[in-house]
Amino acid sequence: MNFRVSKETVQTFLNKHWQNGNIFTILVGVFTFLLFAEDFARYMSYLLVKTAYKSVYDYVSLHYTTHTHLVFRLFVGVTLLPVVALGAYFIYRLFRVLQKGSLQQRAANFWGVSRQESYEKALLRQFIITLVIFAFFSAMYYVLKWLVPQYFLFFRLQLILSWFLIIALIFQFYASAYVVKDRLLPFAARFFTEPLSAYNLAIFRILMLKWLKNHYNYRVYDTAYWAAMPPEARVDLPYMGWFIQHIPISPEIYLFMGKLGIILSTMAMWGLFTRPALLLNIPVSIYVLGVPMFFGKLAHQQMWVWFPAILAFSRCADVLSVDWLINKYIRKKTPLQPLTNAAYALPFKFIWLHYGIIYFYAGIVKISQCGLDWALGKSMINQIQLEWLQNYDMIPAFRIDYYPVLAHAGGLGVIIMELFYPFLVLSSLTRIISFLAGLSFHNTAAYFMNIGFEDLQRTYVSYINFAGIFNWIKAKLPFPQFAVEMPPQSGKASRRFSDAWQLPSFKAVFYIGTFLFGINFMCGLLRIHSWPFSSYPTYSRIVYDYHWYVYYDSYDKDKNALNLYELGKKANHRMETYTPIEDRIFENYNAKDTATLRKNIGRLWEIWIDNVPALKENTDSVVVYLRKSPIAPEIKDSITEEHLLAKIINDKIMLLPAVK
Repeated sequence: MNFRVSKETVQTFLNKHWQNGNIFTILVGVFTFLLFAEDFARYMSYLLVKTAYKSVYDYVSLHYTTHTHLVFRLFVGVTLLPVVALGAYFIYRLFRVLQKGSLQQRAANFWGVSRQESYEKALLRQFIITLVIFAFFSAMYYVLKWLVPQYFLFFRLQLILSWFLIIALIFQFYASAYVVKDRLLPFAARFFTEPLSAYNLAIFRILMLKWLKNHYNYRVYDTAYWAAMPPEARVDLPYMGWFIQHIPISPEIYLFMGKLGIILSTMAMWGLFTRPALLLNIPVSIYVLGVPMFFGKLAHQQMWVWFPAILAFSRCADVLSVDWLINKYIRKKTPLQPLTNAAYALPFKFIWLHYGIIYFYAGIVKISQCGLDWALGKSMINQIQLEWLQNYDMIPAFRIDYYPVLAHAGGLGVIIMELFYPFLVLSSLTRIISFLAGLSFHNTAAYFMNIGFEDLQRTYVSYINFAGIFNWIKAKLPFPQFAVEMPPQSGKASRRFSDAWQLPSFKAVFYIGTFLFGINFMCGLLRIHSWPFSSYPTYSRIVYDYHWYVYYDSYDKDKNALNLYELGKKANHRMETYTPIEDRIFENYNAKDTATLRKNIGRLWEIWIDNVPALKENTDSVVVYLRKSPIAPEIKDSITEEHLLAKIINDKIMLLPAVK
């Protein structure tokens, strides 16, 4: 039997189900399911064990000691089978209702969505609707807080309330997009075929590779100590443990790879053998920038792998490069004509889409994991104060913690901005808003919390139309011969996707961009933090009025105490970067996992002495404490609880009997 299906049959099938909305509905449904799957499963497991099934779990634990989890899960599975069947039937009926399109149409009509609206006007309408939805659920949050004074129960209930908020936002997007679904694909085609100047891409290449070279210099000459860490100190990252545990790491290899990265980034910056240099730079950047991540310090610098990789497949050296001069004066070759077309714009499109998922998942995860309590609860103030504490009491002149209403409003504003960011990058007009909103957000966070995300801000130069600015300046001066070619103001041919697909490098950039975007999109959706593909930081945690931290009480040979924090401040050692290791030490202590505890204590101390030379030179002995203290600046020095963990003498870690 011949089961081969022709390409035309597949296209007909896809077109049919796209037009009737089935594909769009299924995609939104799968996204919603994956978004809630982890949180819902964890939450339901907690409820089953702690509430309804607690007596059953206790009975199973007593009588089936060796197979407790297996027996309990089988029991839960059997008893919940009717609930699962009912849920599946509900989803099926909901799909059948949505398939008719009447529900989406009524919702769109209620919101005033029009098929004739411009994208910018439609986005403004959606923004207003979102504000109304957030206002309603915020009011419900405060009502719930008034009705339920017990915080633990209140937090669980407000989390469920916040999940309904997410569902409302998803339905808002779904219904509004459903009624204009026939315009979505043409809109995407216009986005990907919007032309830009080759000079914009070339300037971005120069700046991007200059900053990447700085990263290589920093890694090679300032943080090369990571390469000297023992193999047993390596920490598996999600889906990359096989790679981390087997890749050879030594100071000699790291130094060689780092210097090779400096050479390659310099070549690409100047545009000498640009494509080979950028292609070879991909594995080099994964190694050099990744080694510190392999020992538990996951600094999110993945974009320094992603963005140069996109440039490697583009025509970023057609102008303003040594290759350009060689082709022009020696090989007598001309760059791709015209110098303004979709091939030069496509790398920027995937960079902007990556901005979108970085911000979007930061916003959605805050709500799904913490609920509105992240912005409207005490955690908002605590998060700010904790950052002050971890940055050596760098408290701004304007104390926003004295104005909690302003802080809570700012927290809601951050979430809304992050949720809307991917939609702002899709239009040339709204990209101005995304540029200004992103810079405002990061610089405000830098002022109040010492979190500037400077790396991400630097890449914002991708938004700047250098050619347009240059031409505007030249228009004011009598030198028209130096004008840079700009996008045509009319003509549909330049915006057809089929025409753009034939441009050199367009296919390659589209494939690599789609590959990177697809993987990183799923990493964000599934909250995977790894290397080189990853979700970016979401700062989605509830911060309480106190914090646990590890303190190394250090002494010199004369038994004089060394001020750890003062020395760290002088050396610009960033304590907050290594908070995850402190969290693991706290977990190891509570679990009585002495082997891992010893390893993590040693790892954190190695980081301190490698980053703070004065400690390495003067420390003779160390006493290690696990302490609990308030985070409010006025009472931060008080210690509410303290545990003596270990002593370090001559680089030997001795756990104390209380720990064992």
